[in-house]
Amino acid sequence: MSYFEDDLELWREQAEFAEDPGMFVLPLAPDHLHKANISGGSPYGIRLPDACADGLFVAEVAMPFVDYLNRVFSHGGFPGHPTSPEAWRIRRSLAEGMLPL
Repeated sequence: MSYFEDDLELWREQAEFAEDPGMFVLPLAPDHLHKANISGGSPYGIRLPDACADGLFVAEVAMPFVDYLNRVFSHGGFPGHPTSPEAWRIRRSLAEGMLPL
């Protein structure tokens, strides 16, 4: 079994006994804390199953995936908050000319 199949199987087992099992989220990336080498929360991912044309991306907040991509691109590829004026300048230059999807 692959990692993702193991994850889905674990969710199914837990959902069997839960009153409200919640949604299954296919992990795509570690959360912002794990990316900074700090023990953090659940990974970012896509809710499955989802019959929508634009899947629900689950991170600190849930939003349609295309909206998330537009947010990231508008910040030069870095969705977090810059910590210095230089970081702001770099992000603005990276986002310059980017068009929304």
